Amino acid sequence: MKAPRGPRPLRSILYFAGDQPDDVAGAEQFGSDAIMIDLEEPREPFPDDLRRQAGQWVGEYLRSLPPPAPDRPLYFCRIRG
Repeated sequence: MKAPRGPRPLRSILYFAGDQPDDVAGAEQFGSDAIMIDLEEPREPFPDDLRRQAGQWVGEYLRSLPPPAPDRPLYFCRIRG
């Protein structure tokens, strides 16, 4: 059995606007190590009602993904505090 090597390096991170479901859903095809979904300010202006809708969709999408695996990217969300 191999000893754990620790966290894998993140060599590439792709950013996607959180209000673009088709773009986010297709993000894994690019082969990056991580995917950043921007819900803070994906475009200007970004009204709060759209931010809430995008946040709901992103939450549903992330919950629908299979468990993390070494051959899949890590997902991160950039949010407004």
